[in-house]
Formats: sequence, C-alpha cells, structure tokens
Amino acid sequence: MIICLVVFSILSTNINAQHFNFEGGNPSEPFWTLYIAEATVNSIDLEAGDEIAVFDSEIMVGAFTLTQVCTPENQFDNVLLAFSTLASGSTGYTTGNNVLFKCWDASLEIEITDFEINFDNPYGDAWIQSVFPADDGEYSLIHLDFEWIHTGNLAGTITDEINSQPIVGAFVEVTGDLSYSGTANANGNYLIEDIEVGTYSVTASAEGYFPKTINGEEILAGETTTLDFVLEPIIQTQTYNLVEGYQMISSRLISEEPNMQNILEGILDNLDFVRNSEGFMLRKIGPNWVNSIGDWVTTEGYLFKMNANDSFVISGEPVNVSTPKELNTGYQIISYLPSEPRDCEEVFTFILDNLDFVRNTSGFMLKKIGPFWVNNIGNMQPGEGYLVKMNADDVLTYTFTNCGDPFTDLRDGKIYNTVQIGNQCWMAENLNIGEMINGIEEMNNNSIIEKYCYDDDSDNCDEYGGLYQWDEMMQYVTTEGTQGICSEGWHIPTDDEWKILEGTVDSQYLVGDPIWNNIGGRGYDVGLNLKSVNGWYNNGNGIDLYGFSVLPSGFYNHNSGNFSSIGKETYIWTSTKDDNNTAWCRGLFYFDENVYRNYAFNAQGWSVRCLLD
Repeated sequence: MIICLVVFSILSTNINAQHFNFEGGNPSEPFWTLYIAEATVNSIDLEAGDEIAVFDSEIMVGAFTLTQVCTPENQFDNVLLAFSTLASGSTGYTTGNNVLFKCWDASLEIEITDFEINFDNPYGDAWIQSVFPADDGEYSLIHLDFEWIHTGNLAGTITDEINSQPIVGAFVEVTGDLSYSGTANANGNYLIEDIEVGTYSVTASAEGYFPKTINGEEILAGETTTLDFVLEPIIQTQTYNLVEGYQMISSRLISEEPNMQNILEGILDNLDFVRNSEGFMLRKIGPNWVNSIGDWVTTEGYLFKMNANDSFVISGEPVNVSTPKELNTGYQIISYLPSEPRDCEEVFTFILDNLDFVRNTSGFMLKKIGPFWVNNIGNMQPGEGYLVKMNADDVLTYTFTNCGDPFTDLRDGKIYNTVQIGNQCWMAENLNIGEMINGIEEMNNNSIIEKYCYDDDSDNCDEYGGLYQWDEMMQYVTTEGTQGICSEGWHIPTDDEWKILEGTVDSQYLVGDPIWNNIGGRGYDVGLNLKSVNGWYNNGNGIDLYGFSVLPSGFYNHNSGNFSSIGKETYIWTSTKDDNNTAWCRGLFYFDENVYRNYAFNAQGWSVRCLLD
C-alpha cells in the first residue's frame, strides 16, 4: 500500500526538467516505470541538475531531472516514467518500438544520445528488453552509460591552383590546444580523425607550393568538417601564343633566368623585335641579336612584333600582386600582375584623376568621354600588356577595395568596414586576425599569427579586435609601412601616415608641427573626431566625425601580465620604431578629447589599424 501511494504521488507530480521540457503523461493509460541504478557519461556519474529523457523515435515519452548521483542503493528514488499516452491525449510510446535515451549534462551544456543500457532482474519479474512493454505497470532496474563523442574529423581535397590537379602527399597540420596532422593520398584527399572538439588553425603545405592557412575552423562532435585547399605553385608557368604582327604582353612571374634574349631563345627565328616603354629593344642587327632591354621586368609590359606565329613559356615564382608600379606623365606599357581577370576601370579606380587612357593590343580603350569613363576593354587579362597614358605622375597598385565598402579578409573571411579620410583609405575597425593565446604566453615567430583577447575572452576580440605585440604585428621585420599581419593590399601605417590622418581630421593640427616630435604631443580635438559615439566610460565618447570609430579596447600590460582599461582607453601601434625596444603609437582616453603620440615597449599588447596601400 505504501508503495502504491508513492507511485501515484509520482504520477501526479509535474515534470520539472528544463532542457527536455516534457509535456507530461496520462497515468490512467499504460506506463512503464524505470528505476535508475546508475547514470554516467563516459563512465563519469551524472549529477544533480542533469536530465534524462526517454523517446520513442522522435516522441518524448518521459523525462526527469536528477537530484543526486544514481546508485543501486538509491535506485528506487530515481524514477523515470515512460507513458503510452501523453497529457495532451496524443500517442506516447508504441509497444515493441525501440527505446531511445538522451541525457543533458548541465555542466557541459551538451545533449548526448549515444548510450549503453544494462538491466538488473534480482526478483525475476522485471522488464529486461530495450523495447517498450505491452503490459501496464511493467518496471525495470537499469544502468545507463552515455558516451559523449567529443571528437570530430577533418577531411578535404588539396589541388593545384593552376591545373586543378590533386597534390599527392600534401601535408595538413591542425593546430590549437592540441595538434594533429595528415597527408593527402593519390587523389589529393586527406582525412584526419579523432580531433578534439574546438577551434583550430589549419595549414596545408606541399613541396613546390606556397602554404595556405585557414584560421578559426571549428571541429564539431561526431561530425566531419570539410575543408578544401587550393595551393599556389611556387614555380608557375605562363604560355604565350603569339600571332604575326604586333601585340603587347607582360608576365606576373619572376624568371630564374630573366635575360630577355634567354627567355625568347625558342622564338628568335620568328621574332622581329621586342620594345619596352623607353624604346630599348631586343632585335637582330646583321647576324647578331642585340639585347638593349636586358632583363625582363615583371612590372613592365613589352611590344612584340612577330614575323610568324609562335609560342613560348615563362616559368618562375609569382610576383607580389600588390607590387606598386610608378606611372610617369606620358606613355608607358605596363604589366598586369593578378592571376585572374579584373575590370579595367576597377583596376585604375584610385588614379583616374591622373589617367588619360588605357589601351590594349586590339585597340580597345578605357577613356573618359565627357563626364563618363567608358571601358571598352572590359576585363584586364593575365599575360597581356597595356599602353597607359598619364596626365600626371601616379602609382598603380593592384588592389580592389572600393573604399567605404566593406572589405573581406580572404584569410579568415572576416569583414571589416573601411573609410576614406582625405587621400587615405583606412580600416574603420581594429584588426582581428590570428589564433588567440593567453596573456601569460609570449608571441613567437612561428609562422602562426597570434593575438591576445582582452581577459583571454575571444568575445572581446570580436568586439574590439585583437591585441598584438609590436614584433608579431610586424611579422618580425622592422620596415616602416610593411604589410605585417594586415591582409594583402594593406599595411601597418607609419608614424607619418598617422600625422596625415590627424591633420586631415582636425585643421588645427598642422602636419609636421614640431610638437609632434616630442613625447606626449597632443592632437588638439583629433581624439574627439576619431572616437566612436558610444562605448566610452563616463560619457567620454567622441563625435566620430569621419567614421573612424575608435573603441576603448584596453590593452595587455606585459610588465604586469594583466589586461587593463577596457572601456576607458586604447592604444594603436604604428610601424615606426623609436629604438630597438620601443615603437611609436597613439593613445586615446575617455577623459580627454585629444590623441596622444608616444612610444611604448614592443612587448605591450595593443590594437592595430591597417591602411590601404
């Protein structure tokens, strides 16, 4: 009698599980009572606050929250009821269907569905099958061991960028809290199994190819993440099919034997001449070939005249696509450095004010007609040369960011706002690239970009950007204006470039003002114009007049080993050294409307802004 009263009391009790949120069952219809003698995850006991639920396929037919660790001694206190009819009147379990258990580990905040069930039958009348019973009032004494799959797999294909063929033997390295590796097979496929759940940097490399790293790749429990790589060969080839007559060509490859005559040795029988922008030539005089050009220069284009059709190949390493080309007033033949076609007007966007026209071999042009630029060339093509006429000197760089539009960093897919301020194009938020390390760790020259996140919390990096030591930011060179950890086509601004910014946003500050040669010089109201309109402590916000939007990101103090002053101040590096151990920077504070120029020790962890080349 006492047992019956206890059972009916349980049947009428509301289900208090929070994760599984069971609607309840109808105790007047058949139900099954499960007494739990043991409940573990990977052999570790579930605890008070954890939950267990029972399902018939997708239908939850019972759930409860543990109040204690389950043991054989207290098993009759750990009661899970499975109902054939739910409180709403809908069908619960169906006799003979397989039983599915799930658990919710509240401390790990994970739901686990893989389990092993064992039955006890000390009295000879318990239900000991893993299917739902037919009779009302059946009971079972069970041991549940859930298995949490806390690893995942990484798989993909590694191919050659030029010919799309698989790269046999390519090496894949997965780095994070733990490291893993694998090798591509004959089809270019790789599979790395049993990787601990987490976020990793993945690098693919192969002999003869530039390595490629993808950061922030998440490995999920029990799943296979697919990550394909396309690697750029270190030694590449460009093939030129020349036709009788005139054509302009160029190369994006740095030949190991750059002498013009050596490169063209195989087509000399059909070549009339090659001419560069200055008029120097490779031509035959009498029985001798005379090379007044010298070496083939990748940033230059060349005019070829052929006496008959022929072809040749250039091989070598690709030049940096962002290599600047100085354009002089007047005419010149230039090269096209990207490996893919690009719209001609887009290529020349930043120098249109000084451009007269661009012409290709076929005579099509990019030219201004009235107030409009008319592009009859369409896309510029790799391997072609282009005749450019300039009305004034300028510098062409093959970058394709329209300043003011969002910019995507192709290394990790992060998107940054950009802003045009005067003649400069800035990222309008702090850079956030790399693998987070804890503040107690030193950044190292290990080919992995490393960053600090305030309080070792990655969410702060997402909001405020990463914090970097100067050497890591510069990627262990000391050249002013270097690319450093910025994306291709961007660079770490110099001290002088910061002065130009400051002079642009506040006319009171004269660029070159001697005060800026002194430590602690101030930029008048520059800080007010550069700071964001919210987020600063004690209403120390700016007016963000130009959209530069400086946030109070705080900093990492290497001397104390602590993070400090988020919401109150920020420091931003320049690429200009002061001496061997210090470099120039800028500081902004909640209590002041100015911006301060100072130097700091290279080991400090500060913010980074990038400037378009």
